[in-house]
Amino acid sequence: GNLEMAVCGGVGASRPVDAEVAELLNELRPAILSSAQAQGFNGVFSEFHPVSYSTQVVAGTNYFVKIRVNTSDFIHVRIFKALPHAHAAPTVHSVQLHKHADDPITHF
Repeated sequence: GNLEMAVCGGVGASRPVDAEVAELLNELRPAILSSAQAQGFNGVFSEFHPVSYSTQVVAGTNYFVKIRVNTSDFIHVRIFKALPHAHAAPTVHSVQLHKHADDPITHF
């Protein structure tokens, strides 16, 4: 099997966005935009193309995602998804603006 050893607290390696993460981001797109606008992002996302992500296992999972929002601009988004038994909707924890294609995704 493809069993990955989860180290609680450690951020895993960056990998391409899969269908599950794409669906999660699509659900949270309005909240991601609101968070970006609250930090001074002006306008809307002319694109919303998730590129890569990494995860951190805590009491649930933190997703750190790089998203292309127009031809040259990227943002990094941190999303928290609680464990299934918590019955809590995923939330946008924070957004980092002014990122580039080659910026590594780090914990924030």
